[in-house]
Order: sequence, then C-alpha cells, then structure tokens
Amino acid sequence: MSRINWNRLAVVGIIVGLAVLGAVFATKETWGPDVLGDPTYRSSRASLCNPPDLAGEELPRHTDDFGLQPLKRGFGHSWVYTFDAARLAGGDIQVCSEYGSIKLIGVESKEVRLRLTVANYFPGGADAVKDTNVTTQVRNQGGQLQVGLWQLTQGITAFRSLFAKGARPAMVDVVLELPRSGIYNLHLTANHQRITVQGLDVRGVIEGYLSPGADIDAGLAGELTLRLNGGSFRAKWPGDTPVDLHGGTTARLRPLRSGSVDVKANKGDVLLTIVGSAVGLDVKARGANGRARIDIGPSEASLDGPDGTYVRSAGYVLTPIQVEVRAISPDGVVTIGRAMR
Repeated sequence: MSRINWNRLAVVGIIVGLAVLGAVFATKETWGPDVLGDPTYRSSRASLCNPPDLAGEELPRHTDDFGLQPLKRGFGHSWVYTFDAARLAGGDIQVCSEYGSIKLIGVESKEVRLRLTVANYFPGGADAVKDTNVTTQVRNQGGQLQVGLWQLTQGITAFRSLFAKGARPAMVDVVLELPRSGIYNLHLTANHQRITVQGLDVRGVIEGYLSPGADIDAGLAGELTLRLNGGSFRAKWPGDTPVDLHGGTTARLRPLRSGSVDVKANKGDVLLTIVGSAVGLDVKARGANGRARIDIGPSEASLDGPDGTYVRSAGYVLTPIQVEVRAISPDGVVTIGRAMR
C-alpha cells in the first residue's frame, strides 16, 4: 500500500514538473526590434511629430551629455542643454513627444534649461534608444524665445511568447525650465503620457490623442485649449519605471486678461479652478450623465439641460476680466470652481 502511494506521488510530481516546464516555455519571451514583423512597430520608424516652424537667430547652447546608461532591464540616455535668455521675455514653446512626458516649469533665472531623457526599460532598450532621434532648437526672434523640440524617429523593442506579444517604445521625457518673464504661447503634444505646466503665464494648445491628462498651475493669458484623452494605455512596466499614467486633468488658472479655457477629454475627471474674485465666468460643462459640478459663487444665470450644466457669474459683463469656460468629459466627473487666491 505504501509503495502504491509513493508511485502515485512520483507520477504527480512528474506531471507537476512537466506543467511547470511547459508554463515556463510558453511564457518565455523573445525580445528584439524585429520580433513582431509589423511595420507599425519597426524601430526607427518616422515619428508622428510634426516639425515646428521656427524663426530667428539660434542661441548658443551648453551641452552636458550623460551618455547611454544601463537601467534595471533596459537603457537610458540623458542630455541637459542650457541657453542664456537674459535679454528675452516670453515666446513660443513647441514640444512633441510620442510616448514620453512633458514638464514646463517657471524659474527665477535668466537661463533656459532643457533636460531630455530617452529611455527604454526593456531588453533591447539600447537599440530602441539609439533608434529614437530628437531635434532641439532654441532661437531669439525679436526678443522672444522660440523653443522647439520634436522627435524625428521612434525606437521600439518588441517581445513574443507562445501566449503573448507586444512592443515597448522608447520614451522621450522633457523637462523645460523657463524664466518667469513674459507670456508663453504653448503647443505641447504628449500622445501617451502626462503634461505638466507650473509657474508660467501661458496660452495656446495642450494635446495628446492618448494622453492621460495634464497638471497645470499657471497664469492664463488668453485662450487655452486642452485636447487630452484622459485615459491611459495599459502595459506591464517594471516597478522602477518613472511612468505616471493616472488619468484626469487638474488645472488651477489665474486669469491675467479676458480669455477662454476649452477642455475636452474622452474619459477621466476634470478639475478646473479659476483664481480671482474680479473675474467674470461663463461656464458650460458636461460630465458623466450629462451633468457637471459648478461652484463659482453668486450667479445670474444657471441651467441644467441635455447638453450639460451652464452657469454665469453675477455681474459678468461688468467684471474687468471675463473668461469663458467649456469643459467636457463624457465618462468622468467635471468640476469647475473658483478660489479667491
């Protein structure tokens, strides 16, 4: 009887061992830039970014090149460019990254400092980084900055196993420090990660067709348009990957003059706060179930309808600064509020 039990135990052990070996074999990943064979995922393919039209005299730059550095599984390459902007105020900022994040930060300095990191956190990452080409230009046009950064090519590493396949792109992460002088006209595109704007006076366009959203704390100097998906693309990333894919947009804006804010997301929450008591607000917003939360103080008109929630602040036409707000996120909570400071 004891021998029969031992035989059964041996058979069970063999079956379990074979199952484990089979699972290991089935999930074993093969990595390489051409594993998928799909032109869409060919490393060094042309980028979707459009080059900006920049004018003026190119500023001299100081470059710190930190070289190709190993990461936990992949590789990264960082550069820091520094430009003297002592005689310049405000200007045009045009930045496009397919898979990376973009951060604009206002600083008490007379220099423009641009930190560019191209990284891929997976096997084959070195080739993916080398296949990702980026161009930067900083110019002086009539005493205003002209900053352009955009991708020329997109590097990718791909994997395949018996049960799964996929691709992991190189990320172009941009941190741009700008002097707090003048007004910056923005055209920022981050198609798959977040955009951050802090401590600047801005207007312009912030967009990304699969961007999870934006975080903005800035002065509003005219018209500002946000076209951000509000969701997130799903992928398995290593635990040490600095990727922020939480969805939704938060903006805190201090109007400097009359203007408008237009926010459109496909999903995710939108929280917009307008700062200032002497600002007239004309707000129309629509979130999930066609409604929005609008709390801007005393109002002279309000309406809940199939197209959303509408509120206009009391004495709108008499206020020195008037701002029209339009915000839509059909699958998210849209909240519009006012703060005194």
